[in-house]
Amino acid sequence: MSSSRQLPLNVKEKEEEFCLSVGVFDGLHLGHQYLLGKLLEVADDKGYTPGVITFKHHPQTILYPQKAVPQLTTLEKRIRLLREFGINYVFPIDFNLIIARMSAYDFLEEICEQINLKSLIIGSDFALGRDRQGTAKVLQQLGVELGFAVDVVGQKTAQDSNISSSNIRNLLKKGNLDQANSLLGRYYSIEGEVERGEGVGGTLGYPTANMSIPENCLVPMDGIYATVSLLDGRRYNSITSIGERPTFEFADQKHVVETYIIDFNEDLYGKVIETFFIEWIRGQEIFASKDALIAQMKVDSQSAMTILQKKYQPEFVGRGVIIP
Repeated sequence: MSSSRQLPLNVKEKEEEFCLSVGVFDGLHLGHQYLLGKLLEVADDKGYTPGVITFKHHPQTILYPQKAVPQLTTLEKRIRLLREFGINYVFPIDFNLIIARMSAYDFLEEICEQINLKSLIIGSDFALGRDRQGTAKVLQQLGVELGFAVDVVGQKTAQDSNISSSNIRNLLKKGNLDQANSLLGRYYSIEGEVERGEGVGGTLGYPTANMSIPENCLVPMDGIYATVSLLDGRRYNSITSIGERPTFEFADQKHVVETYIIDFNEDLYGKVIETFFIEWIRGQEIFASKDALIAQMKVDSQSAMTILQKKYQPEFVGRGVIIP
């Protein structure tokens, strides 16, 4: 192997024994949680340190930029969720074309040069290395050569649905929040800094927070949603609009995410809000007048409050992964 590492782990204690898994883990959905639960079981039973190698960007986004995969979670949120789940070490790696060309053996050898890998936990459909040549069977053979065990975890399903990040993305794009949230194991959320908009909401009596959405973040289907927003550690009932605000004409007709926090009158500019999507209320509509829009916004507010009172349930998921 070259002295120039493509997979820098920066672990100081080479003697520490690791139980590891590799993947993007975008969304940290129930399938991921099931796999990582098995990893934690093995680590606890054997006295190993649990760790995860996560790629900062989806490999498809690097290999086929024209088909970039929108992210369910930013890297920062993914790392936080993994650590809350109980993963002691999270190793974020920049997936690039050099890594894409690496064989499974070269990938694992470089890992083993840096840490004392004792156990690799993979899903039954997992493959590693160039052209996905490192299937479960191949990885088990490589484990014998390199000195670690490979445990294959069967795929978890929920209500006959495939639990995968791609399936969840498709459900969110179609506005199927109930199923998407059930596969995630928590409410889907978007986090962003509040930026200045046109101020239209304020003139209507419903001041909205225009959220600056991280690049390549998955935004659910256009429409009006009942949401809960997390601001400065506190949770507020809210309504979120996604779309181009068809009732108004703007010089720059942007696609925006706007959140109205119910019964909240403080300045939000520059603050970071995380908005959790509970239920889709209706699609975007064109209204004949401002008065008609204001009347509908009042109805939407009442609908959102009814939905949140009946449906919103704060609870824990997995090991410390919290539904707000």
